Amino acid sequence: MRWATDEGRVSAEDADAARRVFAQFDGLVANELTKVSERLDELANHPSLNVFPLSEPMLERQISIGAMDALSLKPYDLAVLAAVIVKSEELQAEGHPWVGFCELDSDLQPWDKSGARKRVLSDLYDDVRIFVYANFLLEDVSELPDGWTTLI
Repeated sequence: MRWATDEGRVSAEDADAARRVFAQFDGLVANELTKVSERLDELANHPSLNVFPLSEPMLERQISIGAMDALSLKPYDLAVLAAVIVKSEELQAEGHPWVGFCELDSDLQPWDKSGARKRVLSDLYDDVRIFVYANFLLEDVSELPDGWTTLI
């Protein structure tokens, strides 16, 4: 703002208004940051959610998936993918026939922008019977792959 005011690109009145907005925004952000721990605790204790830490098998799977040349995922995406795969295997060992995974991040979706299948990622999900969809309301969910139990 100082540079823009000195260069005559912004009037002193506009600069003051912008500084007031920035100060309010800064206060809002600072206030929200104080609530992060509380919100995380609420999520962790929500009866409909199962929050779990990364386990040793998940970290090992992250390394093995990361070593695949065909995937170029960021470390966080690799951790999420590994956690979902290992958790799916654990749930199937408990008798669940498949796992649903709602994924809004295009990096982890098994299809590209045009809807074409990403072979390696699709195969990873299919091998451990993870049904990936992109709508929390299940509005766009088509039929499950052949041989899987139906959604209903």
